[in-house]
Amino acid sequence: MQRLLILIRHNGIATLIGNNDGWRSDVVTIDPSIGSTPAKALEEAVYTSPALLAEYSRVDVVADSDRFIIVPSELASDSVAVSNVVQMMWPDASDDDITVDLCGSAAFVSLIDKSLVGFVGRTFMRAAIHHRLAMLASFFMTLSAPVNRVKLYTHFAGASRVDIVAVTSEGLLMANSFDCETTTDAVYYIMACVKDCGFDELEDEMIVCGDQPSCASATEVLRQYINSVMPLLLPVGDANVAFELLNLKK
Repeated sequence: MQRLLILIRHNGIATLIGNNDGWRSDVVTIDPSIGSTPAKALEEAVYTSPALLAEYSRVDVVADSDRFIIVPSELASDSVAVSNVVQMMWPDASDDDITVDLCGSAAFVSLIDKSLVGFVGRTFMRAAIHHRLAMLASFFMTLSAPVNRVKLYTHFAGASRVDIVAVTSEGLLMANSFDCETTTDAVYYIMACVKDCGFDELEDEMIVCGDQPSCASATEVLRQYINSVMPLLLPVGDANVAFELLNLKK
């Protein structure tokens, strides 16, 4: 049976359909007036792309949310503890559903819009919803782990957002997303994370990926401060796949 992977972006839907024998990707651009919410954007994509309604062995939907927290994986297995953390962090969380994504020894606890969760549940069988940054972190952690070093991944999700994930040989060190209007904004957030996660500008490695114009512009500036700033090289078959879906594709 085939699998369906869906990434909900601010301006459309990226899909990946297939199995280990082959995958095909597609992007559905959504009129902003229609896709004003993730649920409406996905609904429009489904109605305009009948292939998304075929029978799949599993459907994974990746969505974004500003409300998430990273906790130890042991805590994430305790539903009462998770509920208590959510209530403490977001007392007004009754209109959202809690999603938990395991990421090695850490877990992302996030709030996903209830209308999106409802639409996914009504439309797809055997479906799961994941936080976008959790999927990025999970993918980066499958790559070569540094030995007693910090490796920092910088992912440009278009020209206006940068995702920053730091890993060590022990697992996830930090992960966060920042809105940025310019390259200067992005570099500011990156360098702040460099300081916060104990990244050594001379010895540690930074990997830059995502939106190519943003990568090129930021790399030029970052190399003035960091010794090793390198692009992430992907196999040919993964070159056009959204980074948020790559770990699910494995």
